[in-house]
Amino acid sequence: MKIKILIIILFLSGQIYAQSQNFNTIFIGETHLQGVFVEMESKIILEESLNSNAKIDLYLEVGASEAFFYNLYLEIGDTMLLSNTMYGLFHKERTKFWSDLYLLNKSKPINVIGLDFDRPYVFSNFIEYNKVHFEKIINDSLLLDEMLHLESYENLSVILDKLKDYNFESDQNKINSTINLILENQMNLSPTNKAMAREKEIVRIFLDNYNNNNKLSIIIIGSMHLTSKNSFFNISKSKNQELNQNSKIVLLLPNKNCTTTVIKNGILRTKPFITSTLYLRVIQKYNQNNLAIVQKKNLNLSLIKPIKNNVTDLVIFNNVNFNSQINQPTMR
Repeated sequence: MKIKILIIILFLSGQIYAQSQNFNTIFIGETHLQGVFVEMESKIILEESLNSNAKIDLYLEVGASEAFFYNLYLEIGDTMLLSNTMYGLFHKERTKFWSDLYLLNKSKPINVIGLDFDRPYVFSNFIEYNKVHFEKIINDSLLLDEMLHLESYENLSVILDKLKDYNFESDQNKINSTINLILENQMNLSPTNKAMAREKEIVRIFLDNYNNNNKLSIIIIGSMHLTSKNSFFNISKSKNQELNQNSKIVLLLPNKNCTTTVIKNGILRTKPFITSTLYLRVIQKYNQNNLAIVQKKNLNLSLIKPIKNNVTDLVIFNNVNFNSQINQPTMR
């Protein structure tokens, strides 16, 4: 069975997409926008969970330290835990996304798995939150202070090299398990590494954790990670056979004249959002209307590798404001 891939944008009516059959693996290729995209991701997860009695593995393009905070939030429901993550509590839709998952977690247990490198800010928050624990293991006040005040990826790399000298026994200990994952993943996932190495590591982490037996796997990741040379569907094809038979992909793509709200240096800014050139070259001839539904036979998909043979439909939105609802900035 081939993967069915649906490229879609949120309908204003709230409709998500037509489900032709049940899948146990769903890739959501996003563009890292907030607003309606996050709302749609929440709806997709909720709808897919209704078709499955399985536990949910939720893979995100974040590091292990951030996954730690999300899992802890799903367990105890303390919203302030989200302030330790990349987006903090800035975006109302992002906060509601996790609130929805917290409620879902009560009936369908969710485990968040980080696929990406750790961000210095989140890593420092992880150390701060578990400071008492690390003080018992690391008898070096200067090192601990450095861990709490990271300012760059280079600083984080230096710290992690030092931490390799310590023993973090991970048996039944979520904190030590997390730090061991960070140490294992950070070498090849560093943003200073070549993109190819990062892609391969993202896929490796996924395949190391992927188990579709009684699991609903949902992967939310940048859409370009699904079409690159070293994507999920190009690397280790023998390992991916089962994945290919049980997966579908939803790509969330804004087109022309779309805007998004960003926070830079504490200031809210609205800026144009432009879909990557690769996707624009596929859809540019159909952007004359606000909404265009294009059948596969009318598409030139040769540019979208390795998924060119699997696209079934394309729904394009233009002239859409993707501005997020912004909370008051919190202390970060």
